[in-house]
Amino acid sequence: MTRQATTRRQSPSHPNRAVAARPIPGAAPRRRPRLVLTTAGVVVIALLAATMLLTRSAPASVAAACATTGASTGLGSGQCAPTFTLSDLQGHRVSLTDFRGHPVLLHFWAVGCPSCAAEYPDFARAVAAYAPKGVRVVAVDAWGETPALVRQWQASHHLPATLLIDQPQAVVRQYGVQGTPTTLFIDRTGRITGSNTGPLTYAGFQHALTGLL
Repeated sequence: MTRQATTRRQSPSHPNRAVAARPIPGAAPRRRPRLVLTTAGVVVIALLAATMLLTRSAPASVAAACATTGASTGLGSGQCAPTFTLSDLQGHRVSLTDFRGHPVLLHFWAVGCPSCAAEYPDFARAVAAYAPKGVRVVAVDAWGETPALVRQWQASHHLPATLLIDQPQAVVRQYGVQGTPTTLFIDRTGRITGSNTGPLTYAGFQHALTGLL
């Protein structure tokens, strides 16, 4: 795997934004009926609001799109991200599907990657800003480095993320990673909304992550 980051086509007006492979068609806006704010109406609105909050925090209720048989899986925008299972720094097995129901920032990086180190201040700032809002950060070591090396790095950086080890680089090949860092943005249902190869600025992370919330 080439360890020097290569940059995919980016928007001329926003050179550091994550660029999706193709636009995701938007759903047609729904017409909402007018509500008469009687006491019963207020109760109904309150119940609907509670239901919406529960839906946002309940992974199973929003995972159906990519969990259904025949869902389109691939690396393009709008496709379901290919699933995988790797070990974290404690040796626990973690699957990408464990995060369904939450927006995911999937980051391929390495301790020894100079481009990753250059990007890290903006990356860490984005993680600190969006992890508390519900974004799950999954960082896959893409260079086949040892768990001990990654643990040593994490001991000094304390990144609030799930760090996974891919020593055989099977997931790296599965995702066609050509350089590090490579970042994918995945929505609550497991669909890819955008991707970028090469360092991103905080503004690039902010633009992509805000669209996931």
